Amino acid sequence: MWLVMSNGNRAGPRGLQRRAARRRRGRRSAQVPLNPSGVTRTTVGSGTFAAFTDASNGSFSYTVNGVTQAKPIARYIYASPTTVCQ
Repeated sequence: MWLVMSNGNRAGPRGLQRRAARRRRGRRSAQVPLNPSGVTRTTVGSGTFAAFTDASNGSFSYTVNGVTQAKPIARYIYASPTTVCQ
């Protein structure tokens, strides 16, 4: 299942607003030509990025199809030098 949360605006210095989680169904977006009318988006829940303890660690909580969970998240460093999060 692929979920999309768009328009994640900052709600404070350590988190993002709660946003609707939408499930996308239809043709893959990489297919050419893409016909947007063949793609549907259904709201299935919501998610919140929150409780950032520093620039590299935080948590993500969500409710999708009636199931609520929280997961720790960590910044993945894939290049050197790293960028600076503020």
